[in-house]
Amino acid sequence: MGLPKKFDDRLRRNLGLRSVWLPGSETLLGTVLQRSDESYLPIASLSEFDVSFKSRSMLGQVSLAFQARGVSSTVVQAGAKVNLNQIDTMANAELEIEFKREATYLIRTPRLSGEEISNLLAVGKALKDVSGWNHVRYFVVAGVYRASEFLFLGSEAGNKTVRFSGRGDAVQDFLTVGASANITRSSSSSVSIEMVGQGGPVAMRVVRFKRNGRVY
Repeated sequence: MGLPKKFDDRLRRNLGLRSVWLPGSETLLGTVLQRSDESYLPIASLSEFDVSFKSRSMLGQVSLAFQARGVSSTVVQAGAKVNLNQIDTMANAELEIEFKREATYLIRTPRLSGEEISNLLAVGKALKDVSGWNHVRYFVVAGVYRASEFLFLGSEAGNKTVRFSGRGDAVQDFLTVGASANITRSSSSSVSIEMVGQGGPVAMRVVRFKRNGRVY
């Protein structure tokens, strides 16, 4: 199982959501998708089928703090390992994140905000008689969840380690909500995907519509 599918499966199991791949990629409500082996691929929009929808904002109710099996983080201060809740916030800290297995990841975000389609029943009703609509293969982006800033690290190879440093409070924020202020990269080694300090969509809700217009 590849990196995109592992991340997607984790979001589906824990939150009933799907991943935006790559994280941060622009994702719009009403986008029509098809499922590939590893992720969802955009192929059109509802507007191209002459179907409109209404939307509403969602308040931030969830944050992401997931990592795949085989990923570990270690914080060191004054030469000793410390737990995240034991960090001296005023002293310098070193953070080591190790990817022991292949196709593994780590993500940290603050509370997510976004928007969702508010009239799915009307959309489904409109699609009942649309020529060319595939009720089995076509999915619709019904919700988009964005992070103002996030940390996403992904490694296709195993036995990779990256290191960061900063004052204790900065390292604490970095490892809990992905805030990158006052964080310095302190190693030359790298992983396949390294997104630090970026913002944008990280998760989405996707739906299919039955032939009678109801949501799967």
